[in-house]
Amino acid sequence: DGGRALAASSLTALRTDDADGLDGWDVAADGGVVARAMHEGRPATLSATTLIGRVDPEGILVRGDAIGSIRFEHGPSLATADRGTLRRVGPWQEITLTGLNDAKARLSQADRRVAADVLRMRPGTQWLRAEGRAESTLLPGASGAEPGSAGLFRGDTAIHFVSRSLETSEGGDGLVFEGSVRGWQGERNLSAQTVRYDQGSSSLTATGDVSTRFPLREGDALSESDYVQVTARELRYREADAVAVYDGDVRVRQDLGWLECDMLEARMKPDGSGVDMLVGAGGVELDYRTRDAAGMPRPVHGRGDRVRFDPAGQYVWLYGDERPAEVSTTGSGGGTTYGRVLRYGLADGSLEIEGSVTIRTGKSGGGDE
Repeated sequence: DGGRALAASSLTALRTDDADGLDGWDVAADGGVVARAMHEGRPATLSATTLIGRVDPEGILVRGDAIGSIRFEHGPSLATADRGTLRRVGPWQEITLTGLNDAKARLSQADRRVAADVLRMRPGTQWLRAEGRAESTLLPGASGAEPGSAGLFRGDTAIHFVSRSLETSEGGDGLVFEGSVRGWQGERNLSAQTVRYDQGSSSLTATGDVSTRFPLREGDALSESDYVQVTARELRYREADAVAVYDGDVRVRQDLGWLECDMLEARMKPDGSGVDMLVGAGGVELDYRTRDAAGMPRPVHGRGDRVRFDPAGQYVWLYGDERPAEVSTTGSGGGTTYGRVLRYGLADGSLEIEGSVTIRTGKSGGGDE
């Protein structure tokens, strides 16, 4: 009737009124259960070992329990689980899929794959909640980014997430990952306590113990020196702006050293070829190890109010707005240099000064311009 059918090895149906006095059928099917119907203009098929439920006079399942080897197919969507229920929750019909032991409930859609101990869905919407060891994969193009773009993540490669839970908006574009979130795409990675991701605009907000790792440039055979790791309390990123903004206890680590500040902007190149500039402000402090002409490590420590790092030229600018910036070196000929703008070269240890300057050699200490 209307494309609806139910088949099984054994099948019983009893016509009764339910608790609300509505007419319908109580159905019990066992052994090779297959149910078919049209949903949103597409055929939908449910298979299971056992199905017990309530069918209304139109032949539509309004509540039910499915047990054993559950498989649901509807267009590009495929769901599998060991147990499933259909219940009304408030104004919604809600489907709950549950895995068994180490086998998770799984959902595959056109733009993502999700596996968890429990999956909850609302027919007629894109809402989904995954609970317990949630594993998610956003397929290429699902991020909303251009296929060749490269910011925190590339637009042409799948992104994988693990978290305690995942919940999507009714439209499906908004995703909220909660609890020890980790996301990765090859050598790029992100971790936080909470990650909110909008696939439509490819914008992301991460909070709580945020850590990211991404390359400073694009290309083959990248080495560790081509990557940067940034930690902070909060991260905001929007693909259209190509700027990642980190706030709170920011720390940038590279193979040559680190820098710290209160706020940092990672500005990506418009053509997706890597990072154009890192710009930080507030309580700037840095510590690097470069090699001198003899090839010996040369520790360098600096402080300032603002900082700018050019990955291509491997230069760091320290700015002194409230008080002079300073760069200190140790060893033979070491000392402290003060100035409004100091440019330090990571590749060769060079130091250039703009504006007035004070240089103190020997034991470092305070100084005036």
